[in-house]
Formats: sequence, structure tokens, C-alpha cells
Amino acid sequence: MSITFRQQALFVLLFSFLSPWTSLLFFLYPTACLADVDRHHHHKDDLIQQQREKHHERARQYEQEQQQQQQQQQHEEEEVQHQEEEVQHQQEEVQHQQEVHHEEHQHQSDEELHHHEEQYDEQSQDHMNDGHDEDEEVDDGVRGVDYSWPMHHHDIRHANSAERAQVAHRYSQFTKGCSFYYTEQECSTSDRERMNMNFMQPKSMQNYTTAGYAKVATPPVVLNMLQQFYQQHKDTTALMRETWPPGNIYINHWASTVKMLPIAGVPPTSKSSRGGGGEDEPQQPSLSFQQRQDIIAHIQPILETWSKMPLQATSLYGIREYRRGSILSPHCDRLPLVLSAIVNVAQSGMEEPWPLEVIDHSGQAINVTMEPGDMVNNICR
Repeated sequence: MSITFRQQALFVLLFSFLSPWTSLLFFLYPTACLADVDRHHHHKDDLIQQQREKHHERARQYEQEQQQQQQQQQHEEEEVQHQEEEVQHQQEEVQHQQEVHHEEHQHQSDEELHHHEEQYDEQSQDHMNDGHDEDEEVDDGVRGVDYSWPMHHHDIRHANSAERAQVAHRYSQFTKGCSFYYTEQECSTSDRERMNMNFMQPKSMQNYTTAGYAKVATPPVVLNMLQQFYQQHKDTTALMRETWPPGNIYINHWASTVKMLPIAGVPPTSKSSRGGGGEDEPQQPSLSFQQRQDIIAHIQPILETWSKMPLQATSLYGIREYRRGSILSPHCDRLPLVLSAIVNVAQSGMEEPWPLEVIDHSGQAINVTMEPGDMVNNICR
């Protein structure tokens, strides 16, 4: 390709003209890039420093929050501990007051019992010295407490020495059996509570009837219902051995097995209590709700007519099966069980009557012999 002079000159001129700019740009551009990089590095360091400062600030705030939470938690724990100490202190105060009250009540009961024993001893001594020797057999037909079994005192107050010795021996064997099965302390405490309640509770009650007891006929509807229920379940596991608190001395359950057929049934035994059963164990049989209401509807009017007082039903206990050798200690039921009815549902293999002894309002002991179908209304007064 041919180039004219003018074109060559223009190219040279342009080249010469552009060349210095090219050199200038060449030298300026790296300088600008280095300055840009330096400014970028400084900005990045500033960001990192700011992030570090923010991180440190957040860390300080977190530590402060943790310290505040720990202080708050410690304060709350101290408050709870203080409240627990106050509650414990209050419970100790209440327990102390109860113990003082119990000691005062026990002391008062002991004094009343001691005074009553002295009066009883004087009366017994006067009776025995009234023309009779101590060992002479005297039977005036009147028997009271502590004749057939200790009711108010451990000593038998029987005028007949032979019968007194026989009752004392039976009672001694009874208490020894309990002490062997449990402990002497548990049994003596239970028996003392029984006799104290026999002596003290009637004093706080009102006479609603003339004698305090009455034997009547059980309504046929109630008797048939109870007899059918008992005959249906007496040979099954529903008739369970009755359990008692340690030292309970009301029945000699340690010597003679006493079983109970609950009228209202009991809930199934859980797996945790016996290691088996649970949801798969069948519900204990019971009378229906309507049947239990029918029993109350037939019995309550009889008791209300007898006591001349409106009554409220508190419980339907069940059918207890006493066996040969069973002893039921004379006792008063705890309040509010003021008035109750005992039904003889069934009996078999009886070689002799098993009388139910009650104490009337005059303090005389009465033997009430029951047959199936008999019902005894009684009140602990």
C-alpha cells in the first residue's frame, strides 16, 4: 500500500502527538490504581474494626444480660427459699401447737379416765363388800362395760372371779397376737385410742333414742339384693382379704382371716402396685348405682323413724365375712358416723350364737343375737 507524504506526515504527527499522551496515561494509570487500592484497604480495615467493636459491644451486652439473669435467678431462688423457710416455720408452729393441744387433751383425758376409774373402783368395791366375799360368784343379771371385754379400762370389772380370769386370759392372748403381728407400741396405741373414744365420745353426743339400739327386720328388697350379690361372689376373688392399718386392734385379723365384699366395688389394681394387672385387670364387681340408692331409700326411713331425726347417708360399706375365732372389739364409730345399721346377710356352720354386744344408755351391756335377715340399728351413745 502506498502512502502519500501528506498521509505519512499526518500519521507521524498523530503518532508524535498521541505518543506523549500515551506515555502520560501509561504512567498515570498505575498510580491511580495504586491509590484506589490503598483507599479500598483503609475502608476495609475500618469496616473490620467497626465489626469488631460491634462484636465486642454485643459480647459486653450479652455478658451484662447473663449477669442480670443470674442475679435475677439468684434473687428468685432466695425468695423461694425464704418462702419455703416461712412455710416450714409455720408448719412447725402448727405442729407444735397441735402437739401441745394433743398433750393437753391427752392429759385431760387421762385425768378423766383416772377419775372415772377411781369412781368405778369405789362402786365396784362397795358392790363387792355389800354382803359378798371377793371370790363369791355374784350374778345380779346386770352387766356393764369391761365385763365381757375391756371397753373403758384394761382391767376386767367382773364380779365373778372365774369368768373375770377367763376374759382376762382371752384379752391377753388377743393383745399378744397383735403385738407379735405388728409391734407392742402400735397395738397398745390403737387399743388406747379405742377405749378413749368409747369413754369420751358418748359424752359429747345427744340421745336420740330410748335405748340406743333396736333389732328390726331388714326390708325384703334389701335383704334379697344383698344375699344374691353375696352368693354370686362369695367364692370368687371379689371377696378380698381386708387390709388394716398397722396395729389396728378392732378385729383380730392376724389370727382369723376377715374378708370384705365391697358393695360399691374398688378400682382395678395398677401395675405399679403389684407388678401386674393394670388396664387388663377386670373391674371389681359392685351393686349398680340404682341398687345402692334403693338400699338407702329403704333403710333411711327406718332409721329416721327410729331416731326421730332427718338423716343424710354417708356410706355403704360392704359385706364383711367373719370366720371361726373372729373377735370384734367393742368400739364407737368415728364421727360423723353417728348412726348405723348392721345387717346379718347370711351365716353357715354356726355351732353356737355369736352375739353382738351393745351398751344401752343406762350403761348396761346387752347381748343381741342376730339371724339372717335381722338388722340392728345402733348409735354410739
